[in-house]
Amino acid sequence: MTLETNGQPMLDAQGRFTGYLGMDRDVTARERAEANLRGALEAADAANRAKSAFLANMSHEIRTPLNAILGYAQVLHRESGMPPQAREKLQVINRSGEHLLALINSVLEMSKIEAGRATLTEDLLDLRALFEDLAAMFRERAHGKGLHFLVTPTGELPRHVCADEGKLCQILVNLLGNAVKFTGQGRVELRAAVQAEPAGDLRLVVEVEDTGVGIAAGELDRLFREFEQTSSGRATQSGTGLGLAISRQYARLMGGDLTVKSEAGQGSVFRLEIPIRPGAAPVADRPTRPGRVITLAPGQGAVRVRVVDDYEANRYWLRCLLELVGFEVREASDGERAIAVWTEWKPQVVLMDMRMPGLDGCEATRRIKAAPGGTATVVIAQTAAVFEAHRHEVMAAGAADILCKPIAEGALFESLRRHAGLEFIHESTTPTESSPVVPLARADLAGLPAILRSAMLDAVASGDAVRLGILLREVDAVNGPLAHSLRALIDDYDYDHLSKLFAPEDSP
Repeated sequence: MTLETNGQPMLDAQGRFTGYLGMDRDVTARERAEANLRGALEAADAANRAKSAFLANMSHEIRTPLNAILGYAQVLHRESGMPPQAREKLQVINRSGEHLLALINSVLEMSKIEAGRATLTEDLLDLRALFEDLAAMFRERAHGKGLHFLVTPTGELPRHVCADEGKLCQILVNLLGNAVKFTGQGRVELRAAVQAEPAGDLRLVVEVEDTGVGIAAGELDRLFREFEQTSSGRATQSGTGLGLAISRQYARLMGGDLTVKSEAGQGSVFRLEIPIRPGAAPVADRPTRPGRVITLAPGQGAVRVRVVDDYEANRYWLRCLLELVGFEVREASDGERAIAVWTEWKPQVVLMDMRMPGLDGCEATRRIKAAPGGTATVVIAQTAAVFEAHRHEVMAAGAADILCKPIAEGALFESLRRHAGLEFIHESTTPTESSPVVPLARADLAGLPAILRSAMLDAVASGDAVRLGILLREVDAVNGPLAHSLRALIDDYDYDHLSKLFAPEDSP
């Protein structure tokens, strides 16, 4: 038994001490409860550490062979003369691998959220470019199912704002992906507006509406729970039940929320609201993305690359890809061999796997960088680990960059360009000669959906060039020559003609 005692001296009228008045309380149960709580907290902390270690190991064990699967698919994609049937099978391999990668990333992301390690990365972003990218990403998929796909800004959207672009994009990609997946006919529409807040800040409101299968009232409560799916989701036998859970967590992390209105058989409307801030300075226009790398640009001499990885399949696909482009390549299966070959061969670049038996990549990188002449070698880390602490350790060891497995060839060549100063020749992305501008009459717009004509008219009336540019992409998906002629009118600021074209049929 444990007693807690409180007491105080007693004095008579003359102030003389006469004894103590005290109280004893049995605190055995409280101490036992506190001990149990401490034990539970320690057990939970140990479980979290074990979970993180398990997920880190799982990520590495899955990403390592997946790196080889998707890597060889990229190499095979460069083969000339491949029969169309074989190329279609190759695309199936790519899609399946990317689906598996998305699953791994979702599980890891939910783990970070549960552990309180998810953080915001606010930066300037271009709203117009974001919505254009989303339209380009989903338009073809929607049209392939016979759906109308619209991106319709409502009101004037500021072009440059501050927000976490990565998380915002992930939410919208998930919402649009679900909308297209669960809509068999009709349309999918993304509507966006920016509302002014009393304090001068802004609130981005995005709605994704579809005419799909909808969600029964009894299933709405568990729609955003982890690993749970609606009956329509289970019927498709796809997905993990994590996408919407992660999306809502992201929305709330950003100070907003994600809600839904839906009825079975009547489609759904998902509404995202998040606070954003006006952009303090314009974001530079994004350069046009070059085509796929074909070869090293001439005049750079022989470029030597050392590929270090204990997994032979990962070494070999990288060697095949780099040699196709014109690099001289040698391999190593561990850190000790990597240092020995570096000493005798002095490659300009080392692609260093970080997790290897014996001498790991971090220590091998430190030794190369500490050796005479080592600072001239660019070490690019390749890793299947995704936790931030590991990334800090890799960069501290002297790596110039980190490529996360599975490695995309575009990311690899961009890293070589930025950190090794290499130049490449790309596939031509020069557009074909533009077709002549055809004079337009109102009848030429008859094939456009009424909702798109109405949105164009509203954008013309407000003189919103940003919104017009976004809507023009939707016109292009329906009628390319029409979009070309409308672009000419927009570029010439011929809003009078545009207003007459998009005016309702009963207008003069």
